[in-house]
Amino acid sequence: SLRTPLLRFLCPNNAPSAPVQFVECIKLNKRPFHLVGTSMGGNVAGVYAAQYPEDVCSLTLICPAGE
Repeated sequence: SLRTPLLRFLCPNNAPSAPVQFVECIKLNKRPFHLVGTSMGGNVAGVYAAQYPEDVCSLTLICPAGE
């Protein structure tokens, strides 16, 4: 299940649940981690960081794409 409805707008077919599932699967969210996103990944990383600020200790966006 999605932790946040906002991530649904990033990609079709519920693909945005992938970042949340990945973070939870490898237990990255047990302590704050550094998050980096490039191009469209910058958009995904930015939204993730905005929704889960407690998970992220720093955010780096390199040439982020998006609206």
